[in-house]
Amino acid sequence: GTGAPRAAQQVQRVEAVRDTLRDFGAIEAAGATDDVMSSLLKKRGDAVNKYSTVKKEIVNKLSDRGDMPVYNTLQSIREEIKSLKELKTGNVKPAIALLKDFKKSVTNQGIENIEILRKQLGEEFKSQDYASVRGTMDKSVNKIYRSLKKDIGGFVKEVGDRKDFVKWEVANKRLSNMMGDLKNSTLKSTLAKGEATPELVNRMLFSQKPSEIKTLYKNLTPKGRDNARSAILHQAYQKSGGAEGMTPEKF
Repeated sequence: GTGAPRAAQQVQRVEAVRDTLRDFGAIEAAGATDDVMSSLLKKRGDAVNKYSTVKKEIVNKLSDRGDMPVYNTLQSIREEIKSLKELKTGNVKPAIALLKDFKKSVTNQGIENIEILRKQLGEEFKSQDYASVRGTMDKSVNKIYRSLKKDIGGFVKEVGDRKDFVKWEVANKRLSNMMGDLKNSTLKSTLAKGEATPELVNRMLFSQKPSEIKTLYKNLTPKGRDNARSAILHQAYQKSGGAEGMTPEKF
C-alpha cells in the first residue's frame, strides 16, 4: 500500500522543519531572549549616549557666547503660574514656588547653565513634594520644556554654525522619538527591569499587538533581530513537540 511511502514523506517533512530551525539557530535557542534583551539595552543605550553627546558638545561649544534669551520660556512660566494660582488650592503652592525659582534662575544665564537648570527642574519635579499635583505639574513642565527647547534652538541657530543647528535638531528628534517609544508600557517595563527579567521580552516577542512587535524590532540591532527570530522559532519548535514529538502539522 501507500503506508511506507507516506511514512517516508513524513520523515522528510520532519527533517525539512528541523533544517529550517537549524538554519535560524532555533533548536538550541533557549537563551535567545537573553540575547534579545542585551541587544535591546545596548542599541537604546548607544543611541541615547550618541545623541546626548552631540547636544553636550554643542552646549560646550556655545557656552562662551553670552547670555541666552529665554523669552518664550519666561512667557510659558508666567502662564503656568497664573493657571496654578487660579486653582486656589494650597496643594499647588510648592509647584508655584518651584516655577518662580526656575524663572529667576534661567534669567541672564548662558546656555550651559540653562541646560543644567533644565535637568534640575525635571529631577526636582519627580520629588514626592509634588506627588499630589503630579498630573497638573506634568502638563506645566512639558509646556515650559517645549518653550525652552524653542529658545535653545533659536540661540544655537543664531550664534552657532549652520551645522550646529542641524545636528541639534536631529539629536532632539531622535531622543524625542525614543521617549515616544516608552508610551508602549510593555517596552517601558522591559527596559526598566531588563537586566533581570527577559520574560518581559517574551511578552513583546509573542505579543498579539503588531505595534509592540514593530517597536521591539526597530529597537534591536541586526544581531538582536536574528536572536528574536530564533527565539520565536524555538518556541514554535517546543510547542509542536520539541525533540521527541515535533510534527510538521503542529509546527
